[in-house]
Amino acid sequence: MADIAASYGTPETVALGDAPNDVEMLETADHGVIIANPSGRPLPPLAGETGGRICRSEKPGPAGWNTEILRLLSTKGLLIQE
Repeated sequence: MADIAASYGTPETVALGDAPNDVEMLETADHGVIIANPSGRPLPPLAGETGGRICRSEKPGPAGWNTEILRLLSTKGLLIQE
């Protein structure tokens, strides 16, 4: 993830994941979102959750991705309202 971001001038990074193999990515990103996964075991609390850098979705799958990306964009003032 860092190598890809660096090729774009090191922008802010967002990672979304729902499984143990996603933990390193979630902890490395500027903003991490743990997507609810009713089929799997919940991820343990991650250090970034305490400070709000990592959050958890209530909805699973694409609905969770959509809700959390829109929330992130709106809280950073990047979402254009029409």
